Amino acid sequence: MNERFNKRSNRKIDWEKVKKQSGTISIIILVFVLVIFSATYYVVTNHNKIRETVSKNSETAAAKVIFISSGKGTHNAKYEFNVNGKRNTGSTFNTYKGVVGDQICVKYSIQNPGINLYCNDDEMQSVFNDVILFTLKIFALFLVFLSLAFGWLILTKNKKFLIENTSRINNSRSLSKTSVGRSTRPHR
Repeated sequence: MNERFNKRSNRKIDWEKVKKQSGTISIIILVFVLVIFSATYYVVTNHNKIRETVSKNSETAAAKVIFISSGKGTHNAKYEFNVNGKRNTGSTFNTYKGVVGDQICVKYSIQNPGINLYCNDDEMQSVFNDVILFTLKIFALFLVFLSLAFGWLILTKNKKFLIENTSRINNSRSLSKTSVGRSTRPHR
């Protein structure tokens, strides 16, 4: 990119200002990535512990879907089932595409039926695929968005953005020499 924004501009990119803002943005991105990684790692390892516990000594039961969350993108189902006359509840790990009232299969730990999972959620998740790669995909999307936003600010010549990242050019035509040889700005 040309260091001048146009032929009449008296500003150029100030790389020291850009470095300073890049440092701040880098810290924000790092915190964002760490939060996504930590949250994803916690969920995947927690779900895998439940899967491992249930797989050691389990039984299956029919459960009834009693609630489906209505968030954006994911719709987890809450279900209930009885073991020896005692009511137990659980929820799906992944999106459930059914309706309230559906009968579904659940697996539960014989020692503690409160530890249970939807039969379709019993496949172990990989830390590499489901945590690291997921985090990298989110990071890449964030960088694309950030690049597009900065490109837009530069192309639309956003004054605030340009002032924060540029400095005035010392234009030799706007300077005059005094009798002692020092440069001063002409009076307007």
